Amino acid sequence: MWWWVLTYLDNDRDLDSLSVLAATNHPAHLIMAWSTVKPAMQPIWRVLRGKRILCGYKYIWDTPNLVEQTQPGDTFEHTFYAIALQPTDHVWYALFSTKKLYERYCQSALFHVPPPELFDWTKRMYVGTQLKGIYYTDSFGPPDAPQPIWTACNAGLHSLKVWQLEPDTMGLHYRLLALVGAAGDRTLYARLPYASPIWQPLLTNAEALVLTGSTSGELSWVATNPTVPRHLYVLFTSAIGDNGTWCIKSLDSGNTWTAYQVYAGTLTNYAGNLSVGVAQGGSPYPPGSVLYAIFCYGLWWTQVLYASTDWGETWSLMAAHSMQLTRFRCLVDPTDHAIVYSGALVNLANPDELFRSTQHGAFPLEVDGAHHLGIYPGTAPRNMVINTTDNTWAFIIRRDHIWETLDYCLNWTDHGVIQRPADRLAILWQTPSSLYLAKASSGSGWPYSWNSHVIFISDDFGYTMHPKAGPDPGLEHGGLYSIPFNCGGVCLQGMQLFPPY
Repeated sequence: MWWWVLTYLDNDRDLDSLSVLAATNHPAHLIMAWSTVKPAMQPIWRVLRGKRILCGYKYIWDTPNLVEQTQPGDTFEHTFYAIALQPTDHVWYALFSTKKLYERYCQSALFHVPPPELFDWTKRMYVGTQLKGIYYTDSFGPPDAPQPIWTACNAGLHSLKVWQLEPDTMGLHYRLLALVGAAGDRTLYARLPYASPIWQPLLTNAEALVLTGSTSGELSWVATNPTVPRHLYVLFTSAIGDNGTWCIKSLDSGNTWTAYQVYAGTLTNYAGNLSVGVAQGGSPYPPGSVLYAIFCYGLWWTQVLYASTDWGETWSLMAAHSMQLTRFRCLVDPTDHAIVYSGALVNLANPDELFRSTQHGAFPLEVDGAHHLGIYPGTAPRNMVINTTDNTWAFIIRRDHIWETLDYCLNWTDHGVIQRPADRLAILWQTPSSLYLAKASSGSGWPYSWNSHVIFISDDFGYTMHPKAGPDPGLEHGGLYSIPFNCGGVCLQGMQLFPPY
């Protein structure tokens, strides 16, 4: 019996029905389980050679509906007739075959199809600012909608200097994580976006010093692992004369922590970020087991890319670029964790280039032509977003331009000068033409103007940018319902979009 995998999937959703067309690499007879209520996901573990391995998830349905493919027998192509729905229904479904392998049904991933009218702009959005804390709104909308009402949510934070926001989508509960505070006084916090009014501390800088045996240093980045519930990772870099760089890891949503050394030695500086793999792709390592860390060390600040293939516990040097002047970052491909992108300085004439490795960080090759599209969270930040299902499609924002590739970086399209300089870019891939843009520095205050805003949206690649910081950001305090002009700008990964479903 063959182990089949999906090689093609297409959803056709209209107001009152959904039809599905799928293909597999080997013949199978598939059944679709679907519901308008999202099933619970139970991890499946096996012990192989004494090691506990995550093998996937079992879906726990309340009342699933079962639909058999229209073709008889085992086929490569699998068509499912349209199922009747209400216009506001959400649908979750998975495909499986009745044949068993290792005593379990072969099943696909869980897919979610929202109502078609909700393929628009987000409703709820969180924004982290560099000087005024964290804001959220439930009234975000399209360009012609009224200005959203923003509410500060800073209860429990020891500082309003936000370094980074990160979603924890697969934890015990859906949470937001925030690194807050100055470089040597940062704390990692968590908050339930829809319930808890107070941010709860998970890891302080002082606790990181004890875990790593350092005398000083900084919490530089937090990352979650979408394939492993409750895993959290924090990149910690000790002081220049101290003892190196560490990955501090939690297996229980931040209740307890263990430190694993990435690099042992002095002269570490300019920590970039951590990036965690999601999909196995062509890698021999299981989903979620591959992590990357980028930072600088040495007298001339050599930039190094380290990789871990065992959930962040041991690390290997994969690539190095000499003489770096800022914090570059890395980004793992969401469809294949063997592929990782990074920014690097090649020489002073070409200070920021984009590199890609398809071998877990080894042998990186430049993939931005002559466009200088290196990604980094440091001075004049640039960030890259890759389509979560099609890794040939990606965007990079470079201060006043948005670049796009549709062919895996073979060619880049410059969509021209955007209306206002921006540094942050976020996309909900359900509506990839809807771009969310943000400034990484404050604007001017009163009189009210474009420069009072730090959040914008655009549906024409930035040629027209619609301000969305609220009705009155020009006031010192934002009128108590806007993100104020003097917020310092949006922090790293500071726009967290909640899909409109």
